Amino acid sequence: MLDVVLERKRLDDLVASVKDGRFHEQKFRLHQSAISRVFYLVEDYDVVDGFLVKETKNITDTISFLAGLHEELCRMHQNKDLHVIPKDMIKRYSYVDLQRYLRREKPSQCFVPSLQSYQWLNHKSQFKTVRDTWARMLLCVKGMSPEKVGAVIERWGTPRELWEAFRDAQKEEDRLRRIEAAEQEAAARGPAKGKGRKKKSSVPELMLQGVGGAEGGMRAIGPTLSTKLYELFMAMEYADSD
Repeated sequence: MLDVVLERKRLDDLVASVKDGRFHEQKFRLHQSAISRVFYLVEDYDVVDGFLVKETKNITDTISFLAGLHEELCRMHQNKDLHVIPKDMIKRYSYVDLQRYLRREKPSQCFVPSLQSYQWLNHKSQFKTVRDTWARMLLCVKGMSPEKVGAVIERWGTPRELWEAFRDAQKEEDRLRRIEAAEQEAAARGPAKGKGRKKKSSVPELMLQGVGGAEGGMRAIGPTLSTKLYELFMAMEYADSD
């Protein structure tokens, strides 16, 4: 399996997949496959979410583009060895990191999975680990892109880990508020003997702000989205629109 994949869609199918969420799920799976050159061929845009989007007028134009892409791939890999990664080294939870390591340490060599391994990595039924199910959950939140989801699950690998982080941040916030209230009460009773230190709020709702913004200028999670995620995890009940 070469380091390139092409997904062909009709424009109406692409629009429908964006509306019902299939596009974002597929996009996440393609990112997890560690393929560095992903083409979206739309019959009837260009780079979208890191994927090259090619617009064709009709099936003849599509065939012409595919023929040209085939010739280019042949030139790229002519007289170049392809190192097939053994199946037992391919794991869903570590494959992206493995490819990053190989491309960094051995940039002149081409490491690829077998077609069988690639299909296994991208098959929907493989979303059985807690990590992958957790990623799919986060993708359901409006505003959470695959890149932001990836950044979150790198720090908090399960829903429970994120919930516990929110809980601990809330406990710290409550502790600081109690200290501040006690100091204010003491100050009201009499002159203060010394100037107390101002306590800095932990603001648990903003715990995720800035996550995902360090890589390649990618947009990080903002305060509104961070607050929304906090409320989804910590609220006892919330509206269906959330």
